[in-house]
Amino acid sequence: MIKRNKLWQIIWIVGIYLILILIMYLVVTYKIKFEDRDYSKYLYFYNCSNELCTTNIKQEEYINKIECEKEICPYIKEIKDKIAILVYSSNQKIYNYETGKIINDDYQEYYFLDDDNIAFKNNDNKYGIMNTQNEIINKSEFDQIISYKESILVYKKNNKYAIKNIYNEEELNTEPRYDDIKYINKELFAAKIDNSYKIFNFKEEQKSNEEYSYIFSENGYIFVFSDNKLDILNSNLESKLLMKIKTYYNYQSQTEISSLNKRVEEGILTFIINTSDTKGIKYYFDLEKGIIINN
Repeated sequence: MIKRNKLWQIIWIVGIYLILILIMYLVVTYKIKFEDRDYSKYLYFYNCSNELCTTNIKQEEYINKIECEKEICPYIKEIKDKIAILVYSSNQKIYNYETGKIINDDYQEYYFLDDDNIAFKNNDNKYGIMNTQNEIINKSEFDQIISYKESILVYKKNNKYAIKNIYNEEELNTEPRYDDIKYINKELFAAKIDNSYKIFNFKEEQKSNEEYSYIFSENGYIFVFSDNKLDILNSNLESKLLMKIKTYYNYQSQTEISSLNKRVEEGILTFIINTSDTKGIKYYFDLEKGIIINN
């Protein structure tokens, strides 16, 4: 009987040791295999054939990564140089994928105005401007930002348009009173009044007696429409054409304006002038030489 009790004692002790050994094995295995494992999902920025690529599949070599939210990775709304605007399900973020740092995520929406400046919208649906160094250029006070070039801002407020120089308001700072504004260059802008566009200098002095049904500019050249004709002017308001181009539309409605199909590639502006409601001619304008060229 005594021998049997000792046998059970030995079995009991050995069992305890085996259990302790098993527990230790499991702890060591967990620490080695699982404790440092990252179960988060990431969006990876990586180089593929000298181009920037992104993926949510784990990469061995990558430029940087940013954590996804609730297993849903953001998509890139816009990207310029090393700065990306990321859209999540709940917000947007400005992200430097080279440094791996969030530049700003305080606002509900962002979009690029140029390579260095970004428009942002606050919770009151008002727009402002910041740069890619997270410096506020203009507080959020506008209903809409139309354009921002060479420190000249065109904006909409109370359903009217205005233009101002962000850094020198004494040079240019109109009240929101125009029906539309087109920035031309550092000296001129076009404003729509009573359904016609007129060209002004920064003192709001009208530069000519001409009025136009529509106007746009590219690289300092001014494309003006009136009486179903197109003329192209330089910064001195001198025509670059021997003969004005006849147009089917007078370009007063948004549908007619959209039919121009304007596009700039490699210094060439292409646009289409309709000759009827179904046909048009494509034109190519060299923005460096200031001439219309053959296809």
